[in-house]
Amino acid sequence: MEARYPSLKGEDIVIIGVGGIGGAIAQGFLEQGSRVHAIDKKPLEELEKVWKEFQGPIIPKKYQKPSYSDREKIIYDNGSELIYYKCDVTDYEKYSKLLKEIGEKYYPIRAFIYTAGIGEATKIGEIDRKIAEYLNKVNYQGFIDSIEIISKYMKEGSSIIAIGSINARRPEPNMAVYNATKAALEQYAISAAVDLGKKGIRVNVVEPGYVRTPQTIEELKNPENRRIIEEHTVLGEVAEPEKIAPVVVALTSKDFEFVTGAVIEVSGGLALAQYPPIEKQKQKL
Repeated sequence: MEARYPSLKGEDIVIIGVGGIGGAIAQGFLEQGSRVHAIDKKPLEELEKVWKEFQGPIIPKKYQKPSYSDREKIIYDNGSELIYYKCDVTDYEKYSKLLKEIGEKYYPIRAFIYTAGIGEATKIGEIDRKIAEYLNKVNYQGFIDSIEIISKYMKEGSSIIAIGSINARRPEPNMAVYNATKAALEQYAISAAVDLGKKGIRVNVVEPGYVRTPQTIEELKNPENRRIIEEHTVLGEVAEPEKIAPVVVALTSKDFEFVTGAVIEVSGGLALAQYPPIEKQKQKL
């Protein structure tokens, strides 16, 4: 990331879901010298493998605890910190307790980024209720739960960003539940911008298109799938997570202090074309 935002140095940033896109966002804030609180259900050892695959080498470490645990602090050469917490957003009791703990200890929280999301094929007429409920818990309800808590530990100038999807406005075939949860997420975020604006807290949405992440990598290994996506993207390529992160980081800075309630598409122009006829794993339904 080329841009530097002095207003983010030393600030506390909470990120939910730090695998593909979330991992790149975490790195973006670390480059700014922020203290990143990274919450994910995956073990840190597994996440570091994902970061190596999708982000490349992160800033050189200065210190890391020798053993992997449910909590760990990593200090980097530029003075930034990453504090990892192993927690599942669907475990409300544990998750809510953790957010309160972070908020109380590190008040004020400068930015909260919600990247948690699952894309699962759901063909109408054959939808498994349990799958639908789980998608709702992760993609939408988790964001509601988060804002109810974390907003209490923010002050004027703080920022909240939800990672949405162009599927919210341009539904993908056989992804009805995912499409709906992302639409609900975005509408809630815009509504939160109205309510929290009175406190000086900004809320925005960033909408990616196709991004190479652990969730999409198998699909993208198919040359035909990748060709179709690239042909239907104006800029002609599938995004890497690092293409999304700079927009998120910038939105939390003072340079964008008058932006709230916005839905910013970062898709390379995918939404300008007709939806690619990719069935992914939907044939298995």
